[in-house]
Amino acid sequence: MAANNKIKVCLDTNIIRGYAVRKNERCIHLLESLKDKKIKVVASFYCLMELSDTKKDDLFFYKCFVKQKKTITDFISERKSKNLSSEELEENSEFIQETIEKLKYIEWLDLEENATDLLLEVSRLTNISAPDSIHLTTAFLAGCSHLITEDTHLIKYANKLLKVVSEEEKIEIKLKVLGVEPSIKEIIS
Repeated sequence: MAANNKIKVCLDTNIIRGYAVRKNERCIHLLESLKDKKIKVVASFYCLMELSDTKKDDLFFYKCFVKQKKTITDFISERKSKNLSSEELEENSEFIQETIEKLKYIEWLDLEENATDLLLEVSRLTNISAPDSIHLTTAFLAGCSHLITEDTHLIKYANKLLKVVSEEEKIEIKLKVLGVEPSIKEIIS
């Protein structure tokens, strides 16, 4: 394990969600260990927006299937135009605020204006989705040593991109994109 002051971790939304909903023991262990070891942790502000969207999906799913007994077809067709109640939206807001409070050791980063060219290149020239391009660009520009995700697609294509850029530009890129288990082994253990 490297010295803690050389480690700076960026988290993907799926890691934060795994912790926030308290259903992913590996994510809970990872985030608690990062905090205990005083490792610098950052995340894109966009994570909070994605987290809000997934919570709204959960609330809408519950409303469709448990309360209204709708079909999966109804859920899929109505998902983008949900009509959540003010109580449901308040529940979502409280969930986000509670998550921010629990994870107050995370520094929430906005992409700087000059990041748009790099962000567009990552999104345009790779098989990495726009949201994941934001997380990868945030990690890279923030000087992180690791981007941690549960997304195997992101791990594969981000590491491939970082290798190509490193070779073509003849620069050393220290950023690694890892899953939870490899991160625990490399950073925590």
